[in-house]
Amino acid sequence: MKNKHTPKQQFHLILLLAFLLVGMAVMLVYNNQTSATSINLDNTPHFLPFVIREPDPTPIPAMPQLVTTIPLEQVQCPNFVGVNETSGYVYVANNFSHNVSIFSGPHFVATVPTGGEWPTKIAVDPTSNRAFVTNLHVLDGSSPPTQLTMFRDASVVATYDQFFEGHTPLYNSVNDYLYVTDLDSNIRVFDAQGEGLTYLTDIGQPQGIYGWITSATFDPETGLVYVASWDYGKVHVIEDAQVIATFDTQTWGPSSLVLDREHGYLYVVGQEVDARPEGYPNYNVTVFNAHAPFQFLAGFTTASSSISVDWDPIGGYVYVSNPLENSVSVFHGLQHVNTMPAGIYPRYLAVHPETGYAFVPSSVSNSITILKNGQIVDTIANQGIGPWAVGINSVTDYVYVANRGRELNFQCHDASVTILR
Repeated sequence: MKNKHTPKQQFHLILLLAFLLVGMAVMLVYNNQTSATSINLDNTPHFLPFVIREPDPTPIPAMPQLVTTIPLEQVQCPNFVGVNETSGYVYVANNFSHNVSIFSGPHFVATVPTGGEWPTKIAVDPTSNRAFVTNLHVLDGSSPPTQLTMFRDASVVATYDQFFEGHTPLYNSVNDYLYVTDLDSNIRVFDAQGEGLTYLTDIGQPQGIYGWITSATFDPETGLVYVASWDYGKVHVIEDAQVIATFDTQTWGPSSLVLDREHGYLYVVGQEVDARPEGYPNYNVTVFNAHAPFQFLAGFTTASSSISVDWDPIGGYVYVSNPLENSVSVFHGLQHVNTMPAGIYPRYLAVHPETGYAFVPSSVSNSITILKNGQIVDTIANQGIGPWAVGINSVTDYVYVANRGRELNFQCHDASVTILR
């Protein structure tokens, strides 16, 4: 059969087909690009292969607001707040009434006796509904050991012997050990796996522990525990139940410790700088490498006494309260950023780890100073008397401020808890 088209006609057909294919490809690209460029202000189509969009800005968390203040009946001198974010229960240790007030969300639940005298500090198990409260003294006046009280939700379920005068409990979520520091040169160690606690050992003078061991923190990545001797000016580093390092804090009366996990720094604040031994540094804030060889990195003199410190994982700032100077000092890494007024006699501050807001209660001025990114962003007139300590539930965003009330001769009147959100 003969071909119906001449070579010249075949060439024209091929050329026409090529033009059609190219035209279809151009139209496909055009349609895709014009739809992708709908964000242009002038709606002008273009043929760039990608459209670059600016990322959405990180929303600024809402400024915390006052929710309510709840009076506490039969309560003397609240001094610490512990929050269990798993169960949602919040525990307020009432120093001189020997009980704990319990909250859930914005609601008061109950006030429960601890079975000991002077409940002091609180630790929680982050994976269950347990909370642990130290009692500094015993109720019957007999010789210690005093009791460690274990709560589940709003009920006391067990008590355990402390070494002598237990002060600060610390739950290590890496090895599931509970460490209880003592005012008699000791740290008692419990295995906290399971329903209760199993006593393991005491870490004391044979391992170089001396003095009032009042503050403790740990590294959630390595499991290393850091404890400070208030009257010896030392920090001891513990791995499981062994002291692996001891170093001089370069300050006196170390009252609080915190890890800056971004830089791997350990911050130590000193409460008794003016009472330091002759020739000792007058730093109220010192910084160390949190890992071996734990070397001293920097010292700062921003006040004559500091009592509380916390780290902001959002902005990277470290906040320190200075009660005698009525101020708060701000650090970032190894830099002192600023020291600012923060009411009269600021006490135990805390930082919301999800928003970066820092809350500084000032017990004499009855105010709460709020900071973010190293700056004061608000000051709230507190409804309660003598705001003292702060606890934060980062899941619900409720902030609990324990108001100590009017204190005189180991008695407090008009104790309450103020709640923000």
